[in-house]
Amino acid sequence: MASDPDWITIICGNQANLLKAFALCWKSFAPDIQLGFNDSGYDWPFIVEKATKLNVFDWMVQQMSANPYKTANTQSTLIWNYFGGTGKPLSSEKFGLDGKADMPMSKLWKYYSEARDGTSDSSVKNMHEIVNYCVIDALRCQELMVKNNVINDYREVASITHISLFDTHYYAIGMKVSNLLGAEAWAENILFSMKTSDQKATGKFPGAYVFPPEKGLENKRPVTGLDFNSLYPSIIMTYNLSSEKMVSTLSEADELKRENKVLHSIEFKYNGNPIRA
Repeated sequence: MASDPDWITIICGNQANLLKAFALCWKSFAPDIQLGFNDSGYDWPFIVEKATKLNVFDWMVQQMSANPYKTANTQSTLIWNYFGGTGKPLSSEKFGLDGKADMPMSKLWKYYSEARDGTSDSSVKNMHEIVNYCVIDALRCQELMVKNNVINDYREVASITHISLFDTHYYAIGMKVSNLLGAEAWAENILFSMKTSDQKATGKFPGAYVFPPEKGLENKRPVTGLDFNSLYPSIIMTYNLSSEKMVSTLSEADELKRENKVLHSIEFKYNGNPIRA
């Protein structure tokens, strides 16, 4: 069967070399993010298990990581891939995209078995069909993310907070906030370090008990859906706590009081000391 000019075929010879070639391709592309259909449930556990058995896992981690000094184990690699998802179900049909290539598992394993027994014109054709299935599977995933604007949303966050696209996916909100604060401080000619300090605060900010919602049908008046378990968004909405509504000095607060403006004083204790805003 003639080679496909749209594909590049790498002859690896054995499973260990196949995994190494995969790692080197990853290194060459240096992707910020990686997408897949349920790959944290099958593909990555399979790759990690095979790489560990063939003693190439540590080598692969070094090749695939942007940090050459990074270390990882099988558990951290699987968790990293699992929690990097969008967190919401998406389907190609919902967004008007073509479906994935049809390849039942029974047919897939039959083709693999025939190819393992020996090379023939039919086995070459069948393996070409398997490769096409894998390519379409990956392409549909990327198209789905683009159609749902997932990548652009993360890209916008990366642009605003001055972090990489990778960091927007795999790090929590605190990292984005601290980096944005550092950028704003730099614009004001203020420089501070974001290195972790050895002096860690032991005090805790006060919390509050959040009552669970009363479930049932309310047909006497309109009901707006609220996130009852999120304390801080509720407080922000209740008291209009936004940057343009905050009063930063006592003199400004006194002036607003003289104008009969309604002010909400925020007071709490932290490490035994009164904090007021």
